[in-house]
Amino acid sequence: MYQDAQQLRSSPSVDPRELRECDRVDVEADITFFSEDNFYQGFSENISEGGLFVVTYLPRKCGDVITVRFTLPGIEHTLEARAEVRWVRAGIPDRHLPPGLGVRFLELSQADRAIVERFVRKREPLFFDE
Repeated sequence: MYQDAQQLRSSPSVDPRELRECDRVDVEADITFFSEDNFYQGFSENISEGGLFVVTYLPRKCGDVITVRFTLPGIEHTLEARAEVRWVRAGIPDRHLPPGLGVRFLELSQADRAIVERFVRKREPLFFDE
């Protein structure tokens, strides 16, 4: 179902919208993530029902499992999920894209999943059908 991120980048015929299982929406969310050897506080750029993008300079590899804690705008509850790094982006300064990690939620409580789903449904997706 998932392809290697390097293969996806090298294939000019792949439309990124076709690779997403869920629509992503813009969000500036406070986020903390940690693994056995790292701890980081920062923010996310976008979120979907299946995962989120974490802005970070900390190196992680595809397949690494981390724990993310985050809050969403307008919601006081802190959400927590175990997540897998699915892809890594080096910063792209000329396009104003910060470095970071695309992570997929592996374990998210039913209550937290419902919060994410409601939040995403209330916002416009990043990609629109033309």
